[in-house]
Amino acid sequence: MEKEYFVFGIIRDVCTLQCQCWEACYGLFSVKYERKVNRREMRTKPILTICDGEAVFTEKLADVFRGKKELPFEIYEFTNKDACKEFCQNNRVDIAIISEQDIFDSIEEMRIPLVLVLQESGNGQYPEFATIRKFQSAGAIYREVMEAYAKLDTSIVPMQSMTREPKLIGVYSPVHRCLQTTVAMTMGHVFSRTGRTLYLNFECFSGFEMIMGDRMAGNLTDLMYYYGCAKEKLSYHLESVVRSVGGLDMIPPGNGWFDYESKPVTFWKDFIVEVAKAGNYEYVVLDLTEQVRGLFDILRTCDKVFMIGRDDPMSKAKIAQYELVLSSREYQDVMDKTQKVKMPQIMNLGSVFENMSNPELVTYVKTLIREEK
Repeated sequence: MEKEYFVFGIIRDVCTLQCQCWEACYGLFSVKYERKVNRREMRTKPILTICDGEAVFTEKLADVFRGKKELPFEIYEFTNKDACKEFCQNNRVDIAIISEQDIFDSIEEMRIPLVLVLQESGNGQYPEFATIRKFQSAGAIYREVMEAYAKLDTSIVPMQSMTREPKLIGVYSPVHRCLQTTVAMTMGHVFSRTGRTLYLNFECFSGFEMIMGDRMAGNLTDLMYYYGCAKEKLSYHLESVVRSVGGLDMIPPGNGWFDYESKPVTFWKDFIVEVAKAGNYEYVVLDLTEQVRGLFDILRTCDKVFMIGRDDPMSKAKIAQYELVLSSREYQDVMDKTQKVKMPQIMNLGSVFENMSNPELVTYVKTLIREEK
């Protein structure tokens, strides 16, 4: 049924310009259309509509939403505002995304919980509605829609969440500058070929924004905040901040040690597991640092820990002291599940994002995690 409305919009647009016979074309679809719109009280899923006169843009944006299998919405796209208006009058719409050229006067009377205007001019002509820049990636628009929906004061429809426990993979070394992040991200990339995978980085100054050239709107700190005050909306807040890099989902790291040090030890396991379930992630790769309060307890909750070392005397001394501390504080179980990694020499390494597809590195990482998949 979704495509019927989309096709109707195109037929009306094209026929009005070329042969003025769109009424006849519309007749081909009127029976199915009326049968659908008169079922206002029979719907089982919330409805999201997209209306924009550019057919390619509208279909591409709708495909992004439909590609999110965990979303509970029925998606309908329109290229003709009259068709969109009639649909909204006869159906209880939860989210309406509409271009500023296609917005209609009666939309305020339809009591749609969330109306988002796709803005091209930047003039802010509709102060009563939230606005989204039209000329950005479909993924960025999707994230903004999820953020706006999660912030509604009214109750919202929950997403489908995973019930089984995710597999937690910890990557930590007391030795710095040892390619820990490169290995952790490559592990995540390899795991993502098997199942949905989330990468979490706990560095205070990861530099990711600088490398990507993108001031990311949301990060791990924001998600921690929403987890504490609006847990029932966690899935939507997660969708608003998660980024995909080479098929691997990641949440941009927080911006300071205080974001990680202030949380109690008991917070982290519950938070990580709930985030994984909210996003239906089978694997979570934790790129850990000493700045996280309760580091040893987080490592204890992991199914497997990888520790990267180096051959120089100072690196060996740091690892020996780390293991001594674990043993003296009764974290022998962390040592038992830790696999020491001695990195081979790998040529042509670039940024951490480029390294994920380095054939030599990928092959080596596959040998490390073969038993964990």
